[in-house]
Amino acid sequence: MLIVGLTLGLAAALTAALLADSNSGSAMPPPVATPPTALAPMPQPTADYREAVVQIGYADNGRFGLMTLGGDPAIRSDDNKLLTFDLAGATSNTRIWIDGDTPIYGGSTFLGFGLADLMDSPHEANGRISSAWEQAGIRVEQVLSYARGSTTERVDTVQVKYILSNQGSTHQKVGLRVMLDTLIGDNDGVPFLAPGQEGIISRAIDLRGSAIPDFIQALERPNLVDPGVIVNLTLRGADATPPDRLTISAWCDENAGWDDYHSLGGDGHPLERCSMAGEPPDSAVTLYFDPAPLAPGEQRTFITYYGLGGISSTASGNASLSLTFDRSVTQGEQFWVIALIMQPQEGQRVQLTLPAGLVLAPGSAVDQSVPVGGDFAQISWLVQAQAPLQDGPVTVTLMPDGLAETQSISVFPTSIVH
Repeated sequence: MLIVGLTLGLAAALTAALLADSNSGSAMPPPVATPPTALAPMPQPTADYREAVVQIGYADNGRFGLMTLGGDPAIRSDDNKLLTFDLAGATSNTRIWIDGDTPIYGGSTFLGFGLADLMDSPHEANGRISSAWEQAGIRVEQVLSYARGSTTERVDTVQVKYILSNQGSTHQKVGLRVMLDTLIGDNDGVPFLAPGQEGIISRAIDLRGSAIPDFIQALERPNLVDPGVIVNLTLRGADATPPDRLTISAWCDENAGWDDYHSLGGDGHPLERCSMAGEPPDSAVTLYFDPAPLAPGEQRTFITYYGLGGISSTASGNASLSLTFDRSVTQGEQFWVIALIMQPQEGQRVQLTLPAGLVLAPGSAVDQSVPVGGDFAQISWLVQAQAPLQDGPVTVTLMPDGLAETQSISVFPTSIVH
C-alpha cells in the first residue's frame, strides 16, 4: 500500500511539473535562432569543358593558346577569334628559374617549330590538358583547364597551373615567368584597362607588389554596348597566385628571355613590335613569380587565369557608362571596382554606392572626377568585402546627368572551402 501510494504521488508530481512547463512554454516560447542568409557554393575554379565558349590550343612542346568559339551571343560574332597570336601558343613562352638558369618549359622554338623536351607530352582528358618537364632535379607539371571567368561567370577562361617539385637532394631556388602574346582577333596591339591605373594603358608599364591589380582587361572596340571580345587576365582572388611583377610591353621574340622589358625600351615605350616606331601594333603581358628556396621533396603551385571578360553595359544597353569587377569574392578580400565612361566630358564625375557588407578601402573617395580625353575613361575604387552577401547591387552614377549603372556581386564566407 505504501509503495503504491508513493508511486501515485510521484506520478502526480511529474504530471503537474509537465503541465507547469507546458503552460510556461506557451506563455514565453523559447527563442528560435534565425538562420543566416543562404549562399550558393563558391564557384569552382575549374568547370565542365562541355560548357566552354572558348577553345584551348596546345603544341607538342607544351606551349598553349586560346580562341573564342563562333556563335557566342555574348560577343556578337559568328567567327572564331584568337586571344593569343597563335592557337598553339608558338609566340608565347614560360620560363623556369632554377638557381639562376632560366630554361623554357618544353624547349625553344624557331618560327613556330621546335623539338619537344618533355617527360610527359601534352595529353587531354575531359578538357584537362597536362604535361610535365624536368631539369636539374626540378619537375614542372603544367595543367590547363577550363574555368569560369571572374567577371563573366561563364566557362570562357583557361586556368593555367604550374606545379614545381624539387626531386633532388639539395635546396634550389626556383621561380616562374609566363609571357603571353596577347591578341583580339586581328588586333595584335590591344590597349589595356588596369584597376588603380589612370586612363587606358597603351604604352609599356611595369607593376610590382601591391600595385598589381586583381585583373587587367582589353576591349576589342571602344563601344560599351558592343565591345566585341573582351580579354581578361585574372591575377588575384579565388585560388589565383598573385604575381610579384606584371609587365605590359611590346612583343618581339617567341623565345623572349627572362627579363627583356628594358631591352624593349622600358616604361612608356609604344606597344609596337620590338618597340620600333612604324612597326605593327604588338603587345605582350608577362607575369613574374620571384625565385624562392625549394627544399627537397617540397613543391610550389602557381595559378593564373586568361580568357574572356565582361562589362555590365553589354546586358543593360547603357552606351555611356559601364561596370566591371570580380563577381564573386571572399569575405576579407579587397577588390577593385571599375567604371568605364564613354566619350568623357569636362565637369563629369562618378559616385559609387555599395550594399551593406562592402566598404571603401582607406584612401578611396566615393565621388571622383572623370578624366577627359580619348574614347573612354576609367575610374577605379578599392573595396573591402566585410560580410557575406548574395547578389548585392553595386551602383555607379554619372553626374551631373544622374545616369546610373548597376551590377551584382556575391561575397562568400571564408569558411567555405573551394
